[in-house]
Amino acid sequence: MRFLMALFLLWTTPQAPATITPAPVPGTYDILICKSACSFASAENILVRGTLVLEAAPFQPPDSPFRNLNDMRYYNGFLTVGDVANSCFVLEIIEPNRTYAGSLPAGFTNWSVEADAVRFKLYASPDASFTAKVYFDGENFRGVGTSDGVGGGAPGADWKPTVVAGRRAGPVDRSICLKAVEKQRQQ
Repeated sequence: MRFLMALFLLWTTPQAPATITPAPVPGTYDILICKSACSFASAENILVRGTLVLEAAPFQPPDSPFRNLNDMRYYNGFLTVGDVANSCFVLEIIEPNRTYAGSLPAGFTNWSVEADAVRFKLYASPDASFTAKVYFDGENFRGVGTSDGVGGGAPGADWKPTVVAGRRAGPVDRSICLKAVEKQRQQ
């Protein structure tokens, strides 16, 4: 009887919702995509570098230079129907043909929390993508990025998972991305 009572109490006791520890902080981050271990202090192993802006709320079309969300998707390629932009990036390829990250120099994407990690895409097309899964440690993050594809989008045989590293550069500054995307639109 005591066992059944203990089981009942466990079953009916409200539980605190699961949270990420530590939670990702909206802000602007320097980001590196590397072929192996790397740091911001050295250029060794860096394939792509740039800026990633993570926001707490989705972008609304009036907040961007785009007429509507479909126009934003056209210049993005990362959002599919049902997705909302809540982050953006500006990337520079240092060593080409090793990852899909940086294939588009600037764009909008979305990030999501999965268990104790944050996931975001830095490239997506109908047949290829680059997805990062990172873990925050205070104001920095580190994780793994993967280029995937099929058919003509299949990555090269030597394209291995990459190291993704980030460090907080400051508060949210979406203007960095908006300027880069506008420049890209005009080319």
